[in-house]
Amino acid sequence: MKDLNLFQGINKGNYTSFDQLFKLHFEPLCKYAYGIYADRDMVQEVVVDVFTNIWEKRGNLTIPDHPKAYLYQSVRNNIIRKKGEQQQFNEELSDVFISTDFTIQEQMVFDEMEHQFKSELHQLPTRTKEVFLLKREEEMSYKEIAQLMNISVSAVEKHMINALKHFRTKLQIQGRKSKIND
Repeated sequence: MKDLNLFQGINKGNYTSFDQLFKLHFEPLCKYAYGIYADRDMVQEVVVDVFTNIWEKRGNLTIPDHPKAYLYQSVRNNIIRKKGEQQQFNEELSDVFISTDFTIQEQMVFDEMEHQFKSELHQLPTRTKEVFLLKREEEMSYKEIAQLMNISVSAVEKHMINALKHFRTKLQIQGRKSKIND
C-alpha cells in the first residue's frame, strides 16, 4: 500500500515520494539484478534507469496494481534487454559464509561445495533458476514471484520443487563420488 501511495505521489510530481521509493527499493533491486547479471556497474545503471524512467513519466504514469512486482519486472526486462536473452547467470554467488577463521582444509571443502552448488545452479533451466533465486535470495513469496514473472503460483511451486529435486539428486551423487575417490 505504501508503494502505491508513493507511485501516486510521483504521478503528481512529488519528488519526496520519488526519493522515498528510490531509497526503499534501490538496494534490493540491485541485489536482485546482480543475481541475474553479476556486473555491479551495469546493474546499478539499469536500476537507476528504471527509476529515471518513472520520474520522467510523472504526470502520465500508469500506476501499477503491484508496484513492487512492477519494479522487479522492469529491472528484469532491462537486464535482459541489455545483455540479451541468451545471457547466462554469472557464477559468482555471495561469499556470505566465508570467514578468515576457517582452516585451509575447511576453506577448501567450502570452496568445493560452493563450486558444486554454482555448477548445479547453472544446470537449471533459466526460469527455474530465476524462481529459485527470487525465493531464496530475495525472500519473495510465491505470489510475488508469480506476479513478477507473469506465471501462476502453482508454476512457481513446480519450479521450486524441480530446483530442489535437482540439487538433492545432483549434490548427493557428487557427494558419493567424492567419498569414493577419497
